[in-house]
Amino acid sequence: MKKSSRIQTVAKLAKIEEDNAVLQLSITRKIIEEREQKFQELEEYHTEYRCRMNEIGGTGTDINKLNEYRKFIRQIGDALNIQKKLLDEAKCELEKENTIWKAARVH
Repeated sequence: MKKSSRIQTVAKLAKIEEDNAVLQLSITRKIIEEREQKFQELEEYHTEYRCRMNEIGGTGTDINKLNEYRKFIRQIGDALNIQKKLLDEAKCELEKENTIWKAARVH
């Protein structure tokens, strides 16, 4: 095999590696986008139900209904915390993928 053929083979392999890194970056960005959207939806629900609880609390609603609202709001808060953790993990993954892509690009 000629030297030029070997170099072309190595260049093709490097290109494939870079393309794979770009694909992984794209996938991770999509995951972040989805998780951010879910986080925003949960924040909106949390705010909405807190407002509702404040409204019905002022109208003399029974304690059982208020306790149900509080419990539900806590559950949304728990879901928010989980979603935030997932979002942070995806952002860390994006940083790793970006480093991998940069290394592949330089290679």
